[in-house]
Parts: sequence; structure tokens; C-alpha cells
Amino acid sequence: MKYNAEACTTKPFQLLKLPGVALNQVVRMMHGSEMIKLAMCSHRLELSIRSWKYKLKELEVSLRHESLLFDLTEANNSSRIAFRVRELKPHLEPVTKMSQLCDRFEEEVNGIVRVQGFSREIMFDLYNLVVSFYAPATIRWVLDVNVLSRETLLKYLDMGLSENCSEISIENGDLSIERLTELMDRIPVTKGLKVTSRIPADFKHPNAFKYRAIWYWMAQWVTLDDLKSVRNSDSVVLEWTNFDSKDMNEFLRYWVDCDEEMMKRIKLRIREGALIDKNILTDQLLVLETKKEKSLHYYLKKRNHKRGKLVLGRLEFVYG
Repeated sequence: MKYNAEACTTKPFQLLKLPGVALNQVVRMMHGSEMIKLAMCSHRLELSIRSWKYKLKELEVSLRHESLLFDLTEANNSSRIAFRVRELKPHLEPVTKMSQLCDRFEEEVNGIVRVQGFSREIMFDLYNLVVSFYAPATIRWVLDVNVLSRETLLKYLDMGLSENCSEISIENGDLSIERLTELMDRIPVTKGLKVTSRIPADFKHPNAFKYRAIWYWMAQWVTLDDLKSVRNSDSVVLEWTNFDSKDMNEFLRYWVDCDEEMMKRIKLRIREGALIDKNILTDQLLVLETKKEKSLHYYLKKRNHKRGKLVLGRLEFVYG
């Protein structure tokens, strides 16, 4: 039998020749970032993908001075799409379809699809195109105060809010009282708010603990009265605080006696250098203590268990 190398050569798979239903199933087995590469190859595929709305667990949009990043989180996978500004020969014309970007594709490395050569003026065109392919359960907008001017920061914030994002994340740098006040005045309390920037120790705002989800990296300015004021929050995360065991005992006793819903979850670090004293922490509280690996769990119940949905609380301390 003769070996015919030419006959055994694998031919390219004609994806576009598949019937609509079969094409839909093939595309849905791909990762989120692969949708962008397909859309850049064919306008017909772009229209199909846009009508299918690829489902995501979360879409994170990071707007920086020289890039627009999309982090796609799926049930069992994550990937990133990075559009980068290039000063030499940038793409200046309005972007209305992904096939215009085909010659701008740079590479894909470790799940990151890189597309380069854009001006800042068309960043929102790119955003509108990319978002039209997906149906995310939540959308988070990330704003870097280290690289964005006040005008650009507020412009991007207003854009995110107009797009009905679920959460706003303010990252890096130092925030003045005036700047953070200006941001909180604009962000509705129905959104989640995450701030990793440094916050002045004397900062106060009436909405600071009214957001649907609250996350502050530098939280030394937070008081017990702030914590006690929380109502109907999904989660509260305070990475660095000035609280100690006595403060936490006061908060827990308030939570036990409170007839209103406060938060579903709270995570915080006590003051740096302070030790957790479980005798002080659980004073005047009826708790059930359990240990699991490097963490210590305390279970406690509200006194008036007939009011509210959350009547059992779990307090976890992680060491190391």
C-alpha cells in the first residue's frame, strides 16, 4: 500500500459551513476570550455570537491610562482580553465591527488575548463591542486613581454607572477626602463599592456603609458606630482596622441583640500587632467553638430568632 502524504494532510475545519444549530454548539464549548478571536475573523460569526450572548459568571472591566482590560470569569475558567494604546500609527477611525481589529491582534499568552494599536478616543467603542457578546451575571468596573486624571476618572465612573455595572472598584494611590467624597456622592448605594486606595484617617461619608457590598483595604478610619450602622448588606470586608478583641465583642453583642438585618458576611483584620483574646471576644456571648485546619470558628445565635432571616452567625478567625 502506498502512503499518500498529501491525502493524509489534515484540512482546515470549515467552521462557517456548519448549520446554525451545530455552529452554536461548537462556539458554546469555547472559552470566553475565544469569542473575540472568532469575531475578528468573520463579521458573520460576530453577528451570531452577539445574538447568542455567551454567559459569564463575572465580567471585570479595568480602565487604565494606556489599556482597556476585560477579565472574563466563567464557571470553570477565566481569561483576559487586553486592548493596549499605541502612540505610533494608532487606530483612529470609529470601530463598529470586530473585523476591523483583525490586523491589530498581537498574541495570546496564558489565556490573555492581546490586541494593540488604539487611541484613547475609541476605548468606549471597544467596550461597547466587547460587552455586546456576553451576558455576565455581574459587571465590575475597576478605576485606577494612580493613572487617571480627575476628569477621566469621573468620565469613566459615569460611563460604568450608565452601563448598569454591579460594582465599582477604586484602586491604587492615595485618595483625598475631597476626591473620595466626590466619588461616593455619585455612586448609588445599590452598587457594591471596593476601595484599595489609601483613605485618610479622618474620612467620613453618610453613604460609606450603605452600599450593597462594602470592601475597604485601608479601614483604620472605620469606627464601631460605622459597623453598627450597616443594614441589608451582602458583605463587609475591612482588611486593616484599628479594632481589637474588646471592640469585636461589643460589635457581636450588638449583632446578637439587633432586630434588623445587618450583613450576610463580614471579614476583617484586627489592629496590627493585637492578639485575639477569645475570653474577651466571647464575653457575655453564648457560642459554640469548632476548629478546622488553621482557622477557628465560633457560632452564635441572635436572641430574637423570630425576626429576620439570618439568625445564626459564624465567626471565623484565620491565622497565618
